[in-house]
Amino acid sequence: MPTADGPDQFVTASLSQLAQHAQTLRGLADQAEQAFSAAKQVTLDREAYGLLCALIPAKLVPLQARIATTMQATATDLDRRADALYRVIAEYDQADRLAADRHQGLLRDPG
Repeated sequence: MPTADGPDQFVTASLSQLAQHAQTLRGLADQAEQAFSAAKQVTLDREAYGLLCALIPAKLVPLQARIATTMQATATDLDRRADALYRVIAEYDQADRLAADRHQGLLRDPG
């Protein structure tokens, strides 16, 4: 595939490297999902802080909610990106096999 650097510059795709990257994305998605699950389990109630520090939960709860929402969105996004990359791998592999089959056919029957 030609790059923006010019028609003579090409990018090569390694299916194993793409698969490794997709696996990395999936692993990161799993970690983000675990962080989201952990954040959902944590509660900040006023009794835990006593009378003098009772305002701490009021300040932390909205932040915790935003962090949990962000972790969930991150997990979903990384998972979707991994899925998309796996689809690209399958399509690339299929296109490569079809091209190889056509070339083999030409070699067997040049006329």
